[in-house]
Amino acid sequence: MLDRNTQYRGLAWSIGGDASLSTVTTLSNILSEFNTNLTGYSTSTGGPSDPVSFLNRAVPGAQAENLSDQTKQLMKIMKNDSRINFDTDWKIVTIFIGIHDLCNYCKDINHYSAANFSSRIQKALDILHAEVPRTLVNLVEVMDFLPLRQLFLESQLPCSTYVAEEYCSCILPIQEGSSELMMMSEAVKAYQSSIQKLVETGRYDTQDNFTVVLQPFLRTISLPLQVCPGFNVDFYLAQILCTSA
Repeated sequence: MLDRNTQYRGLAWSIGGDASLSTVTTLSNILSEFNTNLTGYSTSTGGPSDPVSFLNRAVPGAQAENLSDQTKQLMKIMKNDSRINFDTDWKIVTIFIGIHDLCNYCKDINHYSAANFSSRIQKALDILHAEVPRTLVNLVEVMDFLPLRQLFLESQLPCSTYVAEEYCSCILPIQEGSSELMMMSEAVKAYQSSIQKLVETGRYDTQDNFTVVLQPFLRTISLPLQVCPGFNVDFYLAQILCTSA
């Protein structure tokens, strides 16, 4: 319970730089195998303001409406860091957000609509497109984490109830087969579809040194639900929900 909010930024799949590819599989470590001058990755543990985070601007609990501010912070750091030539260096930017929008969807379906979700992501992408040259943006679809409800429903740990209420009250506690569950399932699909349509417009394919690539690999991911005795369900749920920003 005490460790559930630790941010293991050096192990983050998209930007973590702890150890090496032989022991830690991250995009940064893969690229480092081919470019020893790679920079920008995060290491160790810490929050967004800690030096170890470097270009990792992820904030636990962040929603799509926060994305433009995070984008501007990222640009500011890149422009002011001596290790980065903002105009000539090639950059990979990974955007993975939406779980916390979905976790609040039932509280305000208009504010957290798929259309607004896509619009907020478009605003951030427009900033990158207009101001950051030599960039490939990995836009990762929001994960369908409705299957995680099974862990919550089967757990006898009171901590799991706390996690559900704190992080995702719109999804984890709702009843199986209910209209609310169907609504949330449709919302997940709508979120995924909305950003797919955004990318397919070709809005970000107007330059020869910038593009946005949709990464749909989480659409059909199978989350491990069979856990061993003594497994900390609270920790597992919290880590997935906290690292989605």
